[in-house]
Amino acid sequence: MAVTTLALAGPNARNPGDWPCQFCKKVQFGRDLTCKDCGARRPVACTYGTPLPAAEENPLQSPTGQPGDWTCPKCKTTCFARNPVCGRCNCPKPETVEEYNLLAQAAVGLLPGHRGSARGYVPPTVELKADSSSPWARQWTAGPVNGMFIGETNLPGWLTGAAATDRNDKDSSESESAKAKKRKLEAQGKAVAKAEAKKRPKIKKKYSGLSKEEIAKKKAEEEEEKRRQMRERRKDRVDVIVVGAGLAGLACALRLKDQGLRPVILEARALVGGRASRGGADWVHGQHVATWRYLKRFNMQMDGSSNGWDSNLPGGPECWIYVDGELRGPDRVFSEPNRLFFQKFDELIEKWIQDGREDVSMSQLGEQAFDVTPTVDERLLMEGMMAEWHAADLADVGVYEDDLYSERIQELAKSRPSILQDDGDEGHWRILGGHQGLAEKMSKGLDVRFTTLVDEIRWSGSKVRVKTRPANSTSAPNGSHVFAARFAVVTVPLACVNDIRFEPALPGRKQMAVNQLGRGVTTTVYLNFKKRFWPEKLAFLFHSMSSQAFWPGRNQNVLTAYFGGRRANEELLKLDDMALTEEILRQLAVIFRKDVSQEDLRQLLLKSEVRRWDTDPFAKMAYSYCPVNCAALRADLAESCRAEGRGALLLWAGEATHPTKASFAHGALEEGERAAEEIFEILKSTGSMVG
Repeated sequence: MAVTTLALAGPNARNPGDWPCQFCKKVQFGRDLTCKDCGARRPVACTYGTPLPAAEENPLQSPTGQPGDWTCPKCKTTCFARNPVCGRCNCPKPETVEEYNLLAQAAVGLLPGHRGSARGYVPPTVELKADSSSPWARQWTAGPVNGMFIGETNLPGWLTGAAATDRNDKDSSESESAKAKKRKLEAQGKAVAKAEAKKRPKIKKKYSGLSKEEIAKKKAEEEEEKRRQMRERRKDRVDVIVVGAGLAGLACALRLKDQGLRPVILEARALVGGRASRGGADWVHGQHVATWRYLKRFNMQMDGSSNGWDSNLPGGPECWIYVDGELRGPDRVFSEPNRLFFQKFDELIEKWIQDGREDVSMSQLGEQAFDVTPTVDERLLMEGMMAEWHAADLADVGVYEDDLYSERIQELAKSRPSILQDDGDEGHWRILGGHQGLAEKMSKGLDVRFTTLVDEIRWSGSKVRVKTRPANSTSAPNGSHVFAARFAVVTVPLACVNDIRFEPALPGRKQMAVNQLGRGVTTTVYLNFKKRFWPEKLAFLFHSMSSQAFWPGRNQNVLTAYFGGRRANEELLKLDDMALTEEILRQLAVIFRKDVSQEDLRQLLLKSEVRRWDTDPFAKMAYSYCPVNCAALRADLAESCRAEGRGALLLWAGEATHPTKASFAHGALEEGERAAEEIFEILKSTGSMVG
């Protein structure tokens, strides 16, 4: 075995880190890894005692290669760990630092006997021992080896081949033990990696196992999906967000689209129409109202066969009344006092408001509505007829609910004349197809997002941001989405406004309007019988019991029951649909007791359908009314909310915002148009819209 002792000396070193070559004694810079004169490797430590970096502690390790790679001492090429000789110059791989330095000296001519040796000596601090009788030694000393000529000298065991026998047994056993340990660790690592790989799902190639035609089809489908997603993203680029697809929301969106804007309607239900859907609005009240414009646009027909019921025209529709235990036909209705009250109340309200008197409940005008002192049943008849009209008892409704005469309304009409427009005397028209059919025609071509529930509206900054979720979802993160636009129009029912979070909070007067305006509840019950048992020309039947009013349905064998107000609701809405139907049959049997019994009616009834708004989560009410001293709040509800500067604008529309036609379907249509016109005015004032 070769034994090497290295003595470090650097008497001429000038800077910390400079080091002396152990062979040629030249001082080298601290940044050099090899001697520039003889090519020897830098020693492990210098005389100043400064430790070298970890990468330099092993001169056999290549500074640029992988662990185990080595640097050729002759040509300085980085060689792979598995190569026993340099792939460039065939220099053998050194195994120790001494062997590396000897080969480096031989390459530049510092070993004795080397041709061109400048010095011809071996540093006295290096002692070499080798078996010269080895055939490897004779081979190396006989002639040129790897481009070097080596004279008679003692060569190290690693060069002569004697290294395998000269190594110490202890070093050999330690080396073999280390290698065995290394192999064991490598095997364990491979086993762990293999086990982890089995746990991971295999990644299949995208089109593995598909033919060329199938691959082409698959790519075409993926491209189409990308285009679909892009169209969906474009759909979210809107100018106006309309919350609610009732008549107000549809009228607003239709008007916006007619002028080239891009509205989107967010509707919680799976159908359009809102409270006018499903029989919520049976009648068109007047031949001059806004509804007729839409009927003409969409070519829908009307039925006016019920008009004239309140004038007792010969051969015309008839009004019947049940009071004081007796069913009375039109001849007695129009000849006896205390029978019809609608016209009488209109006259009383007009005089009260024109006199400038304070707002009081309509019940205080009730006594003046009678021509003679009423019976108990006549009083109940009057209260029931007015309750189904206002969706509230007279004690809950203020006189200024029907205000057409005050200075406030007259001043408002100067800028908006339509609020005092005459609706016409013929107040009971039916749409063939109903308001539901009209709403469906209005929605054609509009972007309506069904089953989309609005959770939050943020109206600060430059845009209104409306956060939504699917209506059948219980939590907002599940499929939530945010729509953003400069304008948003809220058309939801008054009772549903507080279900939405507003950020910032609504102004005080608006929140007061939301909380204090009345939320009327009415209920419609359709009774389909095998045959008709009521008078042939019946248009309306009013009575003093809780179901209040009946009129024929569109089908000749259908009778419609309709009631509203606190007293009737407390009695009937506590019942389930079956019990409610049974109670109405009982009341019909009382009215027509001469013709049918309650059991007869049970046998005649084919089916019934109860349409109630109190349990509808997206309505919670039928239409609004004004309690005492609340009439001015409708204007506060209609007023838009603007962010600071020329920021986002939050507008409001619906039957509850109309100052004179609240509770009517045509009032909702007019309010939707009013909100659209307000948007147009703002866009024109900013130069964003021409014309």
